[in-house]
This record gives sequence, structure tokens and C-alpha cells, in this order.
Amino acid sequence: MNLFIMEKISQYRQVQELGFIQSEDEVLFTQSLGLYYSKTPDIGFSEVPFTGEMREVDYHKHLLKYPAPYKESGEGLIRGDLGGEMRFEDRDYAEIIVMVDMDRKGFYGAYQIIEKLGYLSHPNITFCKMVAYDAKSLTKAFNGRSLIDENLNRWVDEQRLKRTFEYWWRANSHLVFGEALKWADIKPDGAISKYQVYTLCLFRDVKTLSQDKLLKMLEKPKVLKKYTGSKASAGSSSSYYSIVEGLMTVGLISCENGVCRLSEKGSLFIGMLHPRTYDAELPFRIEKWLSAADLDESRGKMKRYINQFFGRQLRYQRKVKKDA
Repeated sequence: MNLFIMEKISQYRQVQELGFIQSEDEVLFTQSLGLYYSKTPDIGFSEVPFTGEMREVDYHKHLLKYPAPYKESGEGLIRGDLGGEMRFEDRDYAEIIVMVDMDRKGFYGAYQIIEKLGYLSHPNITFCKMVAYDAKSLTKAFNGRSLIDENLNRWVDEQRLKRTFEYWWRANSHLVFGEALKWADIKPDGAISKYQVYTLCLFRDVKTLSQDKLLKMLEKPKVLKKYTGSKASAGSSSSYYSIVEGLMTVGLISCENGVCRLSEKGSLFIGMLHPRTYDAELPFRIEKWLSAADLDESRGKMKRYINQFFGRQLRYQRKVKKDA
């Protein structure tokens, strides 16, 4: 019996049709999210800039607190019942096969589950290099799978660091940009993300942008000379539109007939942003930090960035408000 770890049920269907999954095999899905998520810490303005330790203690709802394996049955794919707790001790898997997207997020989600189940020391954990989901690519990936190595474990460290930066950003953004949004008469809908701020600032020098061009600017940010060769993007293929949609939902921008523009309230909000809050280098900075040989040094650089960015922004917006 083997255990397959995948991201989505739709991917499972394709693999199952190729005959790689046997009737006794079991499947766990990460849903591209992994096992845990972290709540925004409950802090006050006296703690801004905040760069405390991230706590990942809450289970994603899609896992119903405890992941249970799925199996194929005569009625289709069904979820197993482990009685509430993950009792995998009696499951003697011959191989744990990881079939997720080839990126930090995909592998980290699988790693979290393997770790939680106590299988990190399993001698036969293999990884399929998934580049596409057509039959030919899936067959090549499955037949060419190899044991987990140091390069894949490095993805885990990189993704943890990336999540730490996002945790710090969300904690500070919730308060700092939340205050600025209220002053612009906008009700905050959670913390404004780093790439939502980045997107808003693209409107500083133009009145309108076509929605297609705006999405393309997130996918392929203008590469500064010192980052030549970097393939960084402001988000991912699954998040570009949601970044724009989130700005529309809270009323910072409007998009009609394929043309996007700042709203009146969006202009008020932009007016409270420090000139250096628009960081055209941010996607490239993050990729450089994550690709560095010394991730501890990168963590220090991220912490300094958060301290400077939000400390400066908070002082600036309160001065703008006072002088208004």
C-alpha cells in the first residue's frame, strides 16, 4: 500500500486514470494550502513594527482538523475515518509519493503533512517532478520520481521564511494600513496584502490601466537592472486576479469595461502612503532573500525591512492626517 500526497482532487483523477494508483493505495490532499495557517496576532500600535515569532497552530478547515486518507471505492473517491485523531501507526506504507506542483508552496504543504504523520524518517518518500498535467508529462514524472533530497528540504526552509515575512506584514498591515483605510472612509476587509499595496501604487502616475495590462504588470513586474535575470512576480498565477478583485471589493479601485482606475477613496488612501511605500523592487527583494545561501541572514534583512517600512509609514500617515 502506498500513500499519495497531492494538491487537488482534479489532479488525482488524471493520475488515477493512468493506472498509477492501486485500489489499496490511499491519498491525502493539501488543497495547495498545507496543514496549518497562522492567525493575525492581537497586537496594539505600541508594538508596531511587529516582528515576533510566527505561530502556526490552527488547522485549515478543508482538513477538518485532522487529515484522513481518501480511497477509491465503487462509489468513487471517499474519505476515510480515523476516529478524529490521525492514527496512522498501523499503516505500513511501502512508499509515500509526493505529487504536487514544483514550487516551495506545493512541497511545503506536503512536508507539513508528512511531518505531522510522523513519517519524516520513512525510507521511501519520493517526489515526482510535475511540470504539467497531461498524460505524457504525468507518466514521465511518475516513472522518474526520486527520493527526497536536500534541494527539496531547502524549499521547506525557504517557504517557512516566506510565510514568516507574510505573517509580519499581515500583523503590521492590519493596524497601520487599517488606520489609513478608515481615514479614507473605507471599511477594512482584513489586512491589505503587500501586493495589493504594490498594485495600488501602480496608479500613482497614471489615471487608468487596462485590466489585462494590470494583471500582466503583476505577472511580469518591470525588472530593474540589478535584478536582471530574476523571474520574480507580484503574486502567483492563482492570485493575480484575486489581488485586483480584493481592491475592487473594498472600493479602492474600480474596473469597468476592462479599464481600471483608482476610486476617489483610493486616491485619498494613496495620498497617505509614504513615497517609499511603493517598493518596485519588492517582488525581486523577496526572491533574492529566499534564494540566498544564508537564510538566517535573509531573515535579519526581512526583519529590518518590516521595521523600516511600517515604522516610516505609520509616522508619515499620522503627519498627513495631522496636517490635513
